[in-house]
Amino acid sequence: MMSLLNQSSETRAGRPRPDESMSLLNQFMENSIEEGYAEAARHRTGPPGRAERIRATSVMLGAVVILGLLMSTSYYQVQQNKPVLEQEREALIQRIEQRTETADELQQRVEALRNEVDRLQESALNAANAAQREQRERLEVAAGAVPVSGPGVRVIVEDAKGAGADGDNSDPRGNDAQPDLGRVLDSDVQKLVNALWLAGAEAIAINGQRLTSLSAIRSAGEAILVDFRPLSPPYRIEAIGNPKTLEARFMDGPGGGLLYALNDEYDIRYDVQTEDELRLPAASSTTLDTAQEKGTS
Repeated sequence: MMSLLNQSSETRAGRPRPDESMSLLNQFMENSIEEGYAEAARHRTGPPGRAERIRATSVMLGAVVILGLLMSTSYYQVQQNKPVLEQEREALIQRIEQRTETADELQQRVEALRNEVDRLQESALNAANAAQREQRERLEVAAGAVPVSGPGVRVIVEDAKGAGADGDNSDPRGNDAQPDLGRVLDSDVQKLVNALWLAGAEAIAINGQRLTSLSAIRSAGEAILVDFRPLSPPYRIEAIGNPKTLEARFMDGPGGGLLYALNDEYDIRYDVQTEDELRLPAASSTTLDTAQEKGTS
């Protein structure tokens, strides 16, 4: 009986226990899981790996390439637009030159037609008496239909020095509502012309542009226009009249007062001279608005 018990004990001692294998399995599982978590933690907290560095570098290079393409495209578009703007500018200059040539040709044609009209009138009035001819000539001079010459007065007005210069935009007249009043204005020219008529002028021209009773003196931007033709300073106002009285009446009247005020307050320059011989052209165009036959009412 004892031998059987001892044999049974030896058998149990030589055979492994069932819970020993389970203990080894549990130990393996626990150690593997802990080592995996530790490895993952080291990857998360440690320096970036090669793959991550390559990916970050690729993103940066891609951004730089895209930015370079955008800048290159913008520069190319700007360069492409330059020739277009230059072509438009050249086209505009050509149009202006063509229109100017056309205007000159039309002016020459007007002169030729005026000469033809004068010839026909002269032929029609050959039988007329001297009084009628004198009246016609006087009316033609007053209407600006013919060129005239004779003694008179030349008035020159010019902008103040530095008026309109880029470096000094101050207002010489001190009026912010009307900037740069150191310039001669269209209203100044109008007043001077009216003062010359009042002083006894028989014919007036501004920078070679003959004035008539229908002439308009106005401004367009900084330019002064006479019958829609731009003038450039200095403004030369020539008036034919009695040389003994024209200058004195003009300077003693509102014309002289205006010149003094413009020079004293706004530094606008002027000069008044008596001339023995002035030549004024005919008006560029004359229009007959109303007419009445002599002897009718």
